Amino acid sequence: PAAYNAELIPTSPLNDNLDATHAALSAYQTHWLVDNATEIYSGLGINFGRVNAGANTTGENAFALGQSTIAESWIVFGTTASGNTLAQMDVVAHELGHCIINELFGTNGQLGPRTLHEGISDMFGTYVEMLFEGGVDWILGDNDPDISGLVDRDLENPLDNCFTAVENFAGQHARSRPLGHWCFLVSEEGAGDIPMEDVLQIVMLALTIAPENADYEQFMEATLDAARMTYGVCSNQFLTLSNAWNQICVPTDFPVSTETFCDFAITGPSSFCEESPNQS
Repeated sequence: PAAYNAELIPTSPLNDNLDATHAALSAYQTHWLVDNATEIYSGLGINFGRVNAGANTTGENAFALGQSTIAESWIVFGTTASGNTLAQMDVVAHELGHCIINELFGTNGQLGPRTLHEGISDMFGTYVEMLFEGGVDWILGDNDPDISGLVDRDLENPLDNCFTAVENFAGQHARSRPLGHWCFLVSEEGAGDIPMEDVLQIVMLALTIAPENADYEQFMEATLDAARMTYGVCSNQFLTLSNAWNQICVPTDFPVSTETFCDFAITGPSSFCEESPNQS
């Protein structure tokens, strides 16, 4: 059926005898992808509890319910106008990403936090799909042209790669494009030198630091705080993260540089003696 991607046929023995007489094949695809995605997430130290997943439920949309957390999640996937399920791996992992962010950061309904939700979930979706497929691509929903057209987000070559270009946008999805590009710029799988797994660890730590109403600037500060705690301000990782924020038009307190911010040396004796003023 058009709603089923033959390349993602479930291979678990438990599913061998299932067919369309039991449920929509898109439902099998959804649950099989959720199983694989949650296993990959466990490698990041994220162990999902109960995941409730629905298929063919929301039209041309997919979303996680606001009360979803790592312990218990509710995610749903609709279909495109041509009948294809939106349950593709990067989309599934994106929706599970919202559940992670809910737990670490919250679900504040303001535009800034909603923007962070979308940009960071795109990072999660790209990472999980990379491990699932054995290679990275930076286009969300790329396995189905209808879905990639609906999503319209490319972390490598976004329509907008500068925050000042999207700052006044009303929609969180388009407004998140530069944030996704920041991930491409810092990841060694993209244009940077930090493994994407490590980038996501910094992002998750930053989510616990950022204020609940954070937007780009506050999240930039949180990621640099996280990098300072993890690597130190003199590290190449800190330099990479800082430079990337500047590249997407979120200025930091550190200028764009090709050298770390602590390239200096102190010379002289390793110890010295100071005479007490009370001694004669």
